[in-house]
Amino acid sequence: MDRALPQRRWTRWRWPAAGALLLAGLAVVVARAPAPGSTQNVSADRVTIGAVTRGQFVDDLPVRATVLPLTSVYLDAVEGGRVERVLVEDGARVAAGTLLAELTNAQLQLEVLSRETQVAEQMNALRTQELNLERSRLDAKLRVAELELRDKQLHDTVEQQRALADRGFINVSTLQRSEDERASVSRTLALARENQRLTDTLQTAQLTQLRATATQLQGHLELARGHLRSLQVRAPIDGQLTAFGLEVGQSVARGARIGQVDSPAEFKLMGSIDQFYLPRLSTGLEGYVEAAGRRWPLRVTKVYPQVQNGEFRADLVFSAGAPPSLARGQTVNARVNLGASTSALLLPVGPFLQDSGGAFAFVLDATGKTAERRSVRLGRRNTQFVEVLDGLAEGERVVTSSYATYTDRRVLRIEPGGG
Repeated sequence: MDRALPQRRWTRWRWPAAGALLLAGLAVVVARAPAPGSTQNVSADRVTIGAVTRGQFVDDLPVRATVLPLTSVYLDAVEGGRVERVLVEDGARVAAGTLLAELTNAQLQLEVLSRETQVAEQMNALRTQELNLERSRLDAKLRVAELELRDKQLHDTVEQQRALADRGFINVSTLQRSEDERASVSRTLALARENQRLTDTLQTAQLTQLRATATQLQGHLELARGHLRSLQVRAPIDGQLTAFGLEVGQSVARGARIGQVDSPAEFKLMGSIDQFYLPRLSTGLEGYVEAAGRRWPLRVTKVYPQVQNGEFRADLVFSAGAPPSLARGQTVNARVNLGASTSALLLPVGPFLQDSGGAFAFVLDATGKTAERRSVRLGRRNTQFVEVLDGLAEGERVVTSSYATYTDRRVLRIEPGGG
């Protein structure tokens, strides 16, 4: 016969108890686990460690520079045309004024001839006007001279007649007519002199304007002839002709670059420099190049502030002659002194500088197994070291490799061989 078995008490409570134990264990695990994003395991073979040391910070800048001519003058076609003759080969040494090539341009020649004809006609018209003005001036002068002579003659006649009238040899009416005639001539002479003065003033201004116009026309004509002369390509300075590849029969467009002349045996350096140094580099800074067993001093003469691909350019000129072995296009290593050498805490440079912006670093503890993030203040840098201003002490070790994958971490755990 069936009978009911008594229910065990633990069976009723076993599932709630198991759930409570599981939650408690999970809470313990979560409590002991680090906060999300605070710690990252890193393999030791994937990091580079650098030690903070004290030494002399050499504040100079290495520059990879290209040798260029100190002076280059470009040859551009002022007027287009067809190459008629080429007299000098590319690469030749030339003197200023040397005829390099000749171009022909029939249309330009016709335009210059037409301009010469127009200018000649205008010059003839100006000369005619000038001649007419001069003739008018002479006529006025002649008129004054004639009236002055007539006035003098009448003056003498009146004096003679007055003496005769006083003695009764002639009547008074004859004297009066002579005096009236002389007064009329005197008034006419005064007007003629005023007219001459005004005419001289006006003619002087007109002559000045005519001569200025003639000078301007001559300038226009000379300009047109200059365009025609520009078909003869000449060397602008003494130097070496480069990039000159004209061929007989070739058509050259107006304004086209046809070559350049470089100063001989005079060079400068153009360096490409990391944009980090742009605020610190200025004209006048000194530097040097080591070549032929000695140092050749340099001076920064120009800084180009435009940044391309993270770099800017600067010109450096030799202060006391250039090495004899230099050649255009050659690459040399130069150094520019940015400041005096000083004693400082030094940390080897590395990719961490770019990732952290120099604001923080991961510093290893005494065991070398943990690196904690620490705020630091860094100063000047060269190719080997960066100056430590605050946040690090001598002897401490720092992760100097890239922080790209853990810039948001607080602690790095250095594990041997992987992780």
